[in-house]
Amino acid sequence: MKHYRLIWAGVWSDSTRTAYTLVSIFAAFVLFGMLQGITSAFNHAVAQTHLDRLYVDSRFGVAKGLPLAALGKIERVPGVTRVTHSSWFGGSYQDARQPIFALAVDPQSYLDVYSELLLPKDQVAAWLKTRDGVVVSRKIAERYHWKIGDRIPLRSSIWSLKSDGTSVWSFQVVGIFDVQKDRRTLSELLLSYAYFDEARQFKNGTVGWYIAQIADPAGSAQVADAIDAAFANSSDETLTQNEQEKAEAMLKQHGDIDMAIHLIIGAVFFTLLLLTGNTMMQSVRERVPEFAVLKTIGYSTTMISLIVLCEAMVICIGAASLGLLCAWLFYPILQGATDAPRMPAWVLIGGVLIAMLLAIATAIPSTERLRRVNVVDALAGR
Repeated sequence: MKHYRLIWAGVWSDSTRTAYTLVSIFAAFVLFGMLQGITSAFNHAVAQTHLDRLYVDSRFGVAKGLPLAALGKIERVPGVTRVTHSSWFGGSYQDARQPIFALAVDPQSYLDVYSELLLPKDQVAAWLKTRDGVVVSRKIAERYHWKIGDRIPLRSSIWSLKSDGTSVWSFQVVGIFDVQKDRRTLSELLLSYAYFDEARQFKNGTVGWYIAQIADPAGSAQVADAIDAAFANSSDETLTQNEQEKAEAMLKQHGDIDMAIHLIIGAVFFTLLLLTGNTMMQSVRERVPEFAVLKTIGYSTTMISLIVLCEAMVICIGAASLGLLCAWLFYPILQGATDAPRMPAWVLIGGVLIAMLLAIATAIPSTERLRRVNVVDALAGR
């Protein structure tokens, strides 16, 4: 540590250049922290899936749907313990820019399968007896200040009413559900399938997909194959996946997010490597006479190389740590938007390790140049 003043003076030998480099590294690591947070959110969502749930879709896509009559056939497949179904409603509240993840479901069987949804018994009873009743998540209720007894209009982007042909539906809030701790759900609003199917203008008697709960998650592949075999060579062929596979497939509909994020981060760090490496080489080139003086008074080439490496470490790790801290402070904003868990510790540790590697990679070319410096030529300015 006796050389810290020498290292500090070297870091700020050109304060403007150092400041620009620090800002570049800081911005890169803020981006790294936030993007890794997004990846963590998606991975967390996939990790929370239930392997004892199978999703039965039409092989020709969710838009085609499956007949309600298929329910009994799925229930009879060995290994299946419960079956429910869902249909996408595609609603928005007040404005198309305020979409609601709304599903039409069979209330009792849906709550049996999705046991992580917590709804008081009196609200379950109210939902069962209220024809146009809906239950909403606490998060969405708080966002729009909904309370039990409110009547809310939802505009569907898909379904129109048989009665008047309009796409504006009116529902009564009869319950507000919570989710078990450390669990999450995409559902924001659940309406009764019986009312939905009776009131819609077309595709009556069909559902979007089935959800089958199975006794043994280890046998999910065999049960899935048995369900698909039951509908083989029919007009309603199915594609059955467990919940994890379904979640991964839904994410990949929007592209390989993991790959896209890694490519962005890779491009940022490659550019940063070139920028920081150029800065270090330029700094060393300008200070060659200073290093020659240090050699003259007894500093070895190895010691001078270590001083240059320490300068790179101070710049890279210092700016990266500030960037990661900033990402950690702003991460709650991302949590509110995605229900992501808190930023994993590995993001912070990994960021610091990347900063160390960046410092080493940018210092090596400069230290190699110093090993070839001739003291007489350097002092003479040649």
